[in-house]
Amino acid sequence: DDGVVRAHSLRHAAEVAVALMAGKTPPAPAELSPSLRTAAATAAGRLAPGQRWVRGVFAGGTFCYEAQLILLAGGNACESNAPAPGATPLVELARGHGNSLVDMGDDAFTEGRPHPMIDPSLRDARLLAEAADPETAVLLFDVVLGHGADADPGRGLLGIVESARAAARSDRRELAIIAHVCGTE
Repeated sequence: DDGVVRAHSLRHAAEVAVALMAGKTPPAPAELSPSLRTAAATAAGRLAPGQRWVRGVFAGGTFCYEAQLILLAGGNACESNAPAPGATPLVELARGHGNSLVDMGDDAFTEGRPHPMIDPSLRDARLLAEAADPETAVLLFDVVLGHGADADPGRGLLGIVESARAAARSDRRELAIIAHVCGTE
């Protein structure tokens, strides 16, 4: 025993830290609940033939990195502009290829302009572009709440999500849309 307690995700790391501080045994990583498994299977069943890629568009690098680790742990190759070990660099900066996870807070996107947590316009355009790809199955993104972030990120994001869904439906496709919301009161 090297005294190191390993965690499998940021959430698991927080759960481990809280348990250790309370003098308790660290918990095992949480499994997907039966209801989430059912929802995932239902969403997968609605996809059109050819829809097979996860496209992630993130305001920053932390959740982009974690999403890469999850895909890689599941045996899925992925690309990113901030690749985790095992991932490959983006084929091109402007659009995804295969499973593609993009950190929109990277200097390539923020030089001379506000970070996407403040001005989400580049993130929103990228979400729509990735959703328009007929091979996109899952649109994954983060919403960060708090100081230094848009005071009402849902205001514009809901319209972007509905536009992405409507465009996919007009092409006889569905999109699985997953948002990771991070914030506190």
